[in-house]
Amino acid sequence: MKDLSGDSSSWGAATDSAEQRSRRAHAAEQYRPERIRLLLIAEAPPADPNRYFYFHEVNAYDSLFRHVARSLLAVDPTRENKPELLAQLKQDGVFLIDLNPDPIDGTPLNSYVPELVHRVQELSPERIVLIKATVYDAAYRTLAAAGLPVSSVRIPFPGSGQQTNFSQAFANAVRESEAGYVARPEPASASQRRFAFDLADWFEANAERIAKDLDRYFTSFTGRWFEHFAALGDPNRFEASDLLAVEALSVQVPPEAAAKLLLTEPDRFNALLRRISRSADIWNVPRETLQVGPAAELHTMLRTLPDVDWVIAGKLLAATRPRFIPILDNKVKNLLQPPTSRFWISMWDELSDDSRRTTVAEVCANVPADVSLLRRIDVAIWMAVAQDGQ
Repeated sequence: MKDLSGDSSSWGAATDSAEQRSRRAHAAEQYRPERIRLLLIAEAPPADPNRYFYFHEVNAYDSLFRHVARSLLAVDPTRENKPELLAQLKQDGVFLIDLNPDPIDGTPLNSYVPELVHRVQELSPERIVLIKATVYDAAYRTLAAAGLPVSSVRIPFPGSGQQTNFSQAFANAVRESEAGYVARPEPASASQRRFAFDLADWFEANAERIAKDLDRYFTSFTGRWFEHFAALGDPNRFEASDLLAVEALSVQVPPEAAAKLLLTEPDRFNALLRRISRSADIWNVPRETLQVGPAAELHTMLRTLPDVDWVIAGKLLAATRPRFIPILDNKVKNLLQPPTSRFWISMWDELSDDSRRTTVAEVCANVPADVSLLRRIDVAIWMAVAQDGQ
């Protein structure tokens, strides 16, 4: 007689799994917003059937909910106020799903990504944040390639001593769309708006003033030392000279961030830096690599450093890859008004046209030879903004 005990056990486990999944789905559905402004994607529900982000009675280890609520609602979550806070998250348009709908069982997370894309498309969120490095590594590229508004910030899970890092990275991710770095790849289009005005026309119309501004900047402003300091170090490593270079541009890398970048965690930053070409100009690289590639990944990673914002991260990148990374700060951003998430792409669109690039380059010709065209453009715009008091 055939032994059916194994089949019975498997059937029972499958039944339990289906029941638990249904229970989780029912709990989550109560707090699903009609309009999802922020979609959080976590790795998987806990193995304990009584623990879940949307369950009210969770006796212990409810760390993900606590840290999300603390970050978004600025309150201290308790078991007593969890239903109220879940309702507030719903009202604010925040919803959480898992990449793997069941507890982790050893199945590669990549296998769940195709279905995740369909689920996210149905939910139609305005923004997406991936929680936990494993989720980011498995899903980010695919979601970005699908044109979904996914944050490029890589966030650790708030456990095992990563609570502070989670809070910093999560805050960066939530703020990211304001700075224009949410990945949303789009095809090139001649009719697509690049900046608030035609860049080549602006340089041509203001050629005399720009020439005077550039001469004044590179003879008397402290920013004229940016290229000199940046050139002192190994171009494939972040070094103290790069920090000195960005300080010449009126920003500082905080000591704790500098320690991680140069002393305690340099390898993970330098490994990405080495993947970015030293000799390529921005207009000679494939357009799509600007949004989904090592430069975007490194910009994201730099922003996980303590108190390093998108401006500092961008200037650090420009110090090491001046021909590839255009500098953007709040003053330049306010004048150019690049479309959200498309500053690097918009600059590529402007400069990949030979005639337009030649027009800009001719206006900016009389500067030190070691200054990249991207940097000349940045200085010209920054000087115009500074003098006009914008």
